[in-house]
Amino acid sequence: MTSVAGTWDLATVNGAPLPYSLQKSDPLLELMSKQYVITNAGTFTYSFTLRETNLDGTVGTFSRMDTGTDVLANNEVSFHYASDGSTNLATVSRNTMTIIAGSATQVFVKR
Repeated sequence: MTSVAGTWDLATVNGAPLPYSLQKSDPLLELMSKQYVITNAGTFTYSFTLRETNLDGTVGTFSRMDTGTDVLANNEVSFHYASDGSTNLATVSRNTMTIIAGSATQVFVKR
């Protein structure tokens, strides 16, 4: 693979479609979307949106964004996040990108 540039949207977490429950109660916390926008210049923007449903029925959403640099080698992308210096590794196969973080397997699909 010579490039991963483009927009990658999260399709599944551990095989389940979005929204994905990160926390089942008190409050219910669901991952609504997650996305990587990768450039040919070796940079990326990462964003996600969570929905929180409290026991009293109130619902709120919040989003976060980060940026960083990425390196593609041997069908793997190494993401280096600007906010905290952490690194994440993804395996890329044509139009899918898989990130395993802890016990979660996240599969992204290229638009």
